[in-house]
Amino acid sequence: MVVETLSMVGLLLIIHVAFDAYLRPDKWLGLHRTFPGLVIHSITWGGALSFALFWLAKFGFFDFFFLAVTHFLIDAQKRSLQQRFGRNTHLVDQFLHTVTVIVVLVW
Repeated sequence: MVVETLSMVGLLLIIHVAFDAYLRPDKWLGLHRTFPGLVIHSITWGGALSFALFWLAKFGFFDFFFLAVTHFLIDAQKRSLQQRFGRNTHLVDQFLHTVTVIVVLVW
């Protein structure tokens, strides 16, 4: 049971990193750091994790909305996080995203 849970968390974190750093359609469309780009990024990130949760038979009806909305809110607050945490902003940002993934997994 513990190994299975850790495997699920690991898979979700790999998807999180891939879609948060590398597979960002807002960058491809030239919308990086714009409101439409943030919306597109949050939807694709939430969708990728929701697909993985569905595949793992752990998907709940509101998981996609929770993931997409919290991702949007965290990324939208990056500027204020930068003022508060300085160079550690990226760590705080990634920590908060990881917490949302774990919340959905255990919820």
